Amino acid sequence: MKRFLFLSLLFISLVYTFLSCKPKTTDSGVNAAFGNYPTDVANIMVTKCATAGCHNAASKAAGLALDTWDDLFKGDYQGAVIIPYDTLNSLLLSRVNTDSSLGPVVGPFQPPTIDPSKPSTPLSRTEYLTLSNWIARGAPDRNGNIPFASDPDTRQKLYLANQGSDIISVIDAKSMLIMRNIRVGVVGNLQSAHNIAASSDGKYIYVSFYAGKYIRKIDARTDTVVESADIGHYAIDNVGSWNVVYPSPGADTGLLATNLALGQNLNNGSIVFLKTNPLREAANYSGFW
Repeated sequence: MKRFLFLSLLFISLVYTFLSCKPKTTDSGVNAAFGNYPTDVANIMVTKCATAGCHNAASKAAGLALDTWDDLFKGDYQGAVIIPYDTLNSLLLSRVNTDSSLGPVVGPFQPPTIDPSKPSTPLSRTEYLTLSNWIARGAPDRNGNIPFASDPDTRQKLYLANQGSDIISVIDAKSMLIMRNIRVGVVGNLQSAHNIAASSDGKYIYVSFYAGKYIRKIDARTDTVVESADIGHYAIDNVGSWNVVYPSPGADTGLLATNLALGQNLNNGSIVFLKTNPLREAANYSGFW
């Protein structure tokens, strides 16, 4: 049976540091299939990253080894360096990028220049896009296996609400690495993901928003948003401050969402009852606080 831990932060900023390392050219005959990476990814990771003095098993700069696909998903000293399906928040990708039109650029640049007279060669545009497209597909291994996708019915997880980005981070409880980021807000309209609760059978996660009008329903097996309910009409300007979301115990049949905020642009308290399969409004009580 799954167990969940829910955390909510007003703002979270994770900074990973890659220690400087001295790159060393590997033998030209390196097998492209080495490390269980897809061939095109292995040609980058194995020959340009998992080198002596850098991110091979012996040197393990910053605690990160990239010799194999399994090593990559053990992370570094501070956590995950690649988050499957999330190119924006995969720091390894940002470290090797030199073109801000392609994605985030975050220093210090990798591979680093140790000797100013011999500057390091950045990845080409083609190589960067190879990594970016691979991560967007979930960063599978050579056989198509997606990281953290095994045992979806029993894997223990933590769910973290990042209010400053409307992202729910899913953390693998065994490794304590971020395994998925779920975008739950509306593009271009920050709603501040606030409260998280699980259904009594552990199959679904419900998310309310501090400055929004939706309740989101997430499939805890696939970690994807599967349904939404619009309850914004209980607040002026279609915005509510939904502080508590509470699934009924014993069965996945009911949900209570409460708006306890006081303010000029909000109703002074609302309770909305919802059915959860499918997710829809059942009853409401508004403006009585």
